[in-house]
Amino acid sequence: MRLDPSQHFSTQPSHHFRKLHWAGKWRSYCLAHSSTALTELAGDNAPPEAEARTLIASWLTAIRAGNVAQALALTAWLDPENGPARMLRNLGYEINGARKAKSAATIIAVARGHTWTTVAVRSHGSDKASHPVYPVVSTPQGPKLLIEIDLFADPERGREFLNTTTLNHLRDVAGATATDELRALFKQQAAAIAR
Repeated sequence: MRLDPSQHFSTQPSHHFRKLHWAGKWRSYCLAHSSTALTELAGDNAPPEAEARTLIASWLTAIRAGNVAQALALTAWLDPENGPARMLRNLGYEINGARKAKSAATIIAVARGHTWTTVAVRSHGSDKASHPVYPVVSTPQGPKLLIEIDLFADPERGREFLNTTTLNHLRDVAGATATDELRALFKQQAAAIAR
């Protein structure tokens, strides 16, 4: 008996293949119409401080309201492999933190470099204040928060490790120059917060 390949092998992707493809890409699909995917950073084009401040004020309002769609519209992501997962994870942390907060977060400082503008915030968690420093970049759609990069100007040793890990990840995706600039802006913000 001869096998006829057309009877046993479909040219259409199998359900299992489509399921695996979706499993690996669902985050990117979810973000495709709400967040901005970047292929590179716009060097020497950091957002003006006032625009970055306005963006982060809108972000804080959306997070406090639990408005995921509005919050995602204010974001961008750089790493095609891990960016969507990191972004959605950090968004979840932000919303949970805002729900537990005793009061609304406040912007305390803004610093502008060549590529980045950072906005430091004091958030009032359930047990103590924390100080996220949000990196804002210019995109063709205007200033956007690169939420996959999560930096906190909190002095705990564990947080220092996480900040270093985040910056190392950024170095792999965006290169040394952009990462070193963000590190310098972050240190400047952290020193101001520590005073």
